[in-house]
Amino acid sequence: MARVVTFDLDVPASATQGVPQNVDDYEKMGIYITGTFVATIQLQVSGDGVTFHNEGSPLTAPGKVEITIPCLEVRADVTAFTSGAPAGKIAGLV
Repeated sequence: MARVVTFDLDVPASATQGVPQNVDDYEKMGIYITGTFVATIQLQVSGDGVTFHNEGSPLTAPGKVEITIPCLEVRADVTAFTSGAPAGKIAGLV
């Protein structure tokens, strides 16, 4: 039987890319961005661990993005940052 597993996603407090997280064991997953911040965060997925593609619309407030395609890694790309402390969590079925 599938079970839900969660772990943190690196969301930088600056305009840079977070550390990619390996998610190849997940059948289905969602990424949740929380915290109080003034920033634009684009979630990205990679099928080969090298090339990343945008998944969903950029977030400018806390929210979630469902990952709808198989992938090896996910990361947060903070494309603009003014202030605050964004955080992220990955939840998926294994």
